[in-house]
Amino acid sequence: MIAIFQTIHPCSPVEQEFIWHAEYEDQTSLTEYDFETKIENSFNDIKKDSLVRFGLVGQGQRYYFEVNGGIFKIAGKMYEFSYVENDREHALTGQQYKYNDIASFKNAEMYIDPISLETVVDATITDYTFGYKSVIEDKGNNLRMHFKALCTISYDNPMYMNVRLVPSRDCDGELIIKRNGQIVDRIPSEFKKNMARELNWIIQ
Repeated sequence: MIAIFQTIHPCSPVEQEFIWHAEYEDQTSLTEYDFETKIENSFNDIKKDSLVRFGLVGQGQRYYFEVNGGIFKIAGKMYEFSYVENDREHALTGQQYKYNDIASFKNAEMYIDPISLETVVDATITDYTFGYKSVIEDKGNNLRMHFKALCTISYDNPMYMNVRLVPSRDCDGELIIKRNGQIVDRIPSEFKKNMARELNWIIQ
């Protein structure tokens, strides 16, 4: 069965450079703007329980993640995350449940004359973000990890992943990032119980 994300037109049907795309189990989908009518759909209308893939399309590209497992597919490459502590690997992606607490948002800038308070430059989108948050449990090692992974496409900076972790106990290990199954980065990450750490990782 071919994923709709692999065949959908990779350009936005409206002036907005990227639009979100939600793909369902029954081989149907919902896009932020309908490709034929260009009518906008609400993010709240996405059927999260039926999702299989979610991401962005635009500028000839398709960026998304697999809801079953949370693995990102960026420009034809597969990205996975894990946390290693005392030679024990806690998989943050690839777990056998749905990563369907999804997110998609945009940031924009506008310029206003400080004296007249009139708009000098209309609001312009500066970046597009999509991803999810989840809770990873390793009962055998008494660890519960709140995990958030967001992919941001920025006009002013390279594309990057924002990763946020909050563990249920003290941890001293490494965040592991894999591309196509091979480790591309190991980031020392020490945590205190219930304290968050967050980083931006430029996609390689």
